[in-house]
Amino acid sequence: MTYNPMTWIHWAGEFFFAWVTTFPRRKLLPALPALLLLVLTISGLIVFGISDNDWRYSSVVSQLEAARTAEDYPTAELLLRRLLAARGNDPNLLYSLAVVRDKQGASAEARELMITLSKSSRGSLAARWLLANHFSQIKWAELDANEKIEFGRLLAMILDKEREDPNPNILRLYAVCLLETQQYEAAIPVLEALAKTEPVHGLRAAVLANQLGQRSKAEQLAKRSLYEVGKLLKQNPGNTSYSLAVADSQILLERPADAVQTLKRALDLASTEEERLILKRAMGNASLLAILAVEKEEGRHQDGGLQVLKLLQAALQTTPNHRGLNTLMLEKVLASSNNESEEIASVRNALVAAAPPGIAHFIKGTVDLNNNRIEEGIVQLKLAAELNPNSGVVLNNLAYALANSEDSNLDEALRLSTSAIESVSNPAPSFYETRGQILLKLHRYEAAILDFEKALEQASLAVSAHKALAVCYDAVGKQDLAKQHREQAMN
Repeated sequence: MTYNPMTWIHWAGEFFFAWVTTFPRRKLLPALPALLLLVLTISGLIVFGISDNDWRYSSVVSQLEAARTAEDYPTAELLLRRLLAARGNDPNLLYSLAVVRDKQGASAEARELMITLSKSSRGSLAARWLLANHFSQIKWAELDANEKIEFGRLLAMILDKEREDPNPNILRLYAVCLLETQQYEAAIPVLEALAKTEPVHGLRAAVLANQLGQRSKAEQLAKRSLYEVGKLLKQNPGNTSYSLAVADSQILLERPADAVQTLKRALDLASTEEERLILKRAMGNASLLAILAVEKEEGRHQDGGLQVLKLLQAALQTTPNHRGLNTLMLEKVLASSNNESEEIASVRNALVAAAPPGIAHFIKGTVDLNNNRIEEGIVQLKLAAELNPNSGVVLNNLAYALANSEDSNLDEALRLSTSAIESVSNPAPSFYETRGQILLKLHRYEAAILDFEKALEQASLAVSAHKALAVCYDAVGKQDLAKQHREQAMN
């Protein structure tokens, strides 16, 4: 039975007050034994009113602290289990038990206990233990699907407890988790929170928003990133990471020309060759976007593509090996090959002269083909193929040239054309059109039909492909289909 000392004290107080007010003061001495008995009774009630279990619990807790201080983990475990038996599955005691079991080498048991605890309403402490003692030892790629989900849940639980002042390291881990599991929508606010202390993360959030079609949100984040990282760049103009982030923000805001200037300044201040390579690659990408933006507006200038050629010339001086710029240069040089303007011819010739030898030979050979100088084209294209043996476009053009030369070598042309198709993951329809023409000349009509049907995907090849298909279907005795393709070729 448990006594409530406060109740007894209250009753005793009432009794004492009534007794004092009616006490015959003249007879105090005979009453002393009664007073002494009263005091002793009250003291006994107070002492024995405290539960024997409370005294025992305090004693075990003291022993537990002593055992942990002495690193006597077996004793600590025994005491913890005694406390759990008395108090039930108290979360704090279970947490302590898991820690003690881990100290004794029972890591798997400790981890399972912590996982169970982390799913309770007071599990953030267990979640932190799991991050520090389990997940920190494993790389993301080594986690299985269930562990990745569990990792994200633990991080979310910890951050939920730190809404006002989240730990940047936990935020960073959670952002990685969300990005790796392609939870891009959920990653954006996490990256925004990180950007408060590390502004470069704001750009990543802007890129994600843009990818998700949230253009207004992307522009808002990019502007904020540009402003915040721009301040850091002014303080440290030689920082390559800041320059790249500013340039990427400018590109996202459709200001690629500004990005080129940002990267150019950074390139002048770069201190290592590795930084220069990174900046040149980024500058090539920004230049390509800037040139394409000018190309969209070029109809206003009526200069026959001169401005684009000049921009390409300037960009390739800084990044001569940029694939995108060289591909665009090829396209524009070939497109202007019949333009007789002296200024365009001058820039075009300068571009060809400055181009890598393989590209220069390819351009010259293709121009020769376009002007029906087949034999000269074959010479140039063979040189280009030697320098670029795996280039699909070079092999395709050489195959076309061999198939249309006076001493046509159709077998070699077919081999080169097939190599061109196999050299790329997504062959252009023109590659199939080239091989179809070669197969047609070899009278391999059924194989040619398959290639010409793929060539129909490109509108500029449709007429010639329909005509060739009409010939092929006539040859295999399918006149109805041949008639259909002849009619389509005329429409």
